[in-house]
Amino acid sequence: MIDEKFTRQIQKFLLLGERTEEQIIEGADLLLRINRNRAMHQQILRNPKRREQKVVYELNKHLKYRLDGLTLAEVGRMDKKVTAEVDAMIADGQPDLAQPKLGKRADHDSLPPEIQGLWEINAERYKTIKEARATVETLDAPCDRYEYLKFMSEAYTAYKRDMAKYDAYKPGLDDGGTVGNTEAAVSSARAYISKARRKYDELLAAGDNEELEKLHEKIQQRVDVLIDNNAAVSGELVEWLRNNNFGAW
Repeated sequence: MIDEKFTRQIQKFLLLGERTEEQIIEGADLLLRINRNRAMHQQILRNPKRREQKVVYELNKHLKYRLDGLTLAEVGRMDKKVTAEVDAMIADGQPDLAQPKLGKRADHDSLPPEIQGLWEINAERYKTIKEARATVETLDAPCDRYEYLKFMSEAYTAYKRDMAKYDAYKPGLDDGGTVGNTEAAVSSARAYISKARRKYDELLAAGDNEELEKLHEKIQQRVDVLIDNNAAVSGELVEWLRNNNFGAW
């Protein structure tokens, strides 16, 4: 169980401006209670001012998971669970719209934009999770890994949720809340347009009219989602849409 009083003591130390040697030693004592590293503790005591930033850095790392209500032992258990889940996800392979595998539906191109967007968002999400997992592999201590573990846990949960929505969608039927709410549809549409703009500009510059027309239709579908839901759109994006003959505001 987390000791909230102890957490407040760490916060109080970190909020100090200029610290005296005595205060730095107090911080070192707090750190010792967490990591039990007596060698580090002795180094700090020999020259508190020189080691001040080390104390601040180490306590900051531990404060992050304590503010989330976790103990160091719980972070260790979280580490094992999250890395195992992510490793299994990575082993399954990356969602790839160019390949008819890894769960991509045969009717993908005929699905509503917000449903297609779930797959596309997950393709990007997969990459960021994999990058975080590679970073975790370079870190040893649970407190160093925590920030990345927390991100992977949240992103993995979203990945599984959105893939389940994508798989469960039934064309022609009211989703009854299965697909997600308006906010999710708008978010998917925004993400697709943001990603597709660069490709659109490249095709336009290259004069590839056939591929440009296909992409134009897909972007327009997402624009329609934003319009239908009265979604706020930046002036810069509206200008780009108008300049490229999309139905816009």
